[in-house]
Amino acid sequence: MATAKTKNAFVYSAWGLLFLSLVGVLVIQAFQETPQPSKPSFLSDLIIVTARTTPGNRKIDEHLTFVRAEAANSHALKFYYTLVDYDTHPEDVDLGVMKSSITQAVCAAQMPRDQSIISLGGTFIYIFGSKNVKEVGRFEINKQSCNG
Repeated sequence: MATAKTKNAFVYSAWGLLFLSLVGVLVIQAFQETPQPSKPSFLSDLIIVTARTTPGNRKIDEHLTFVRAEAANSHALKFYYTLVDYDTHPEDVDLGVMKSSITQAVCAAQMPRDQSIISLGGTFIYIFGSKNVKEVGRFEINKQSCNG
């Protein structure tokens, strides 16, 4: 039959093993690399942060005003612009030329970076309106736009 001394030794040994196991787990976790965030989660977070931190109501030039950025979903970011002269001179607006120049600029800025919205598979949606017309036109830029 076990004596009180043997029982105490067993209890202390059990607590000691439990403590050493806990220390071992903490040491292993401390030296492991943190996993990279998953691509969809990181992309979604990047889109939300970009939408929230992009200042709105900025005049780009005398013909164009940036209104706001908005997260459309987990993989798309919308940019709203106002065409200042569209209501009086709609013939002066060429969305094809705008799309071409904006696509070139976005692809040049986004594609070289591994952690950019476009390179991660996200989409930029550009929406243009005026004071009297809610939506004059829109276009999207994604990885395929930059590769094609």
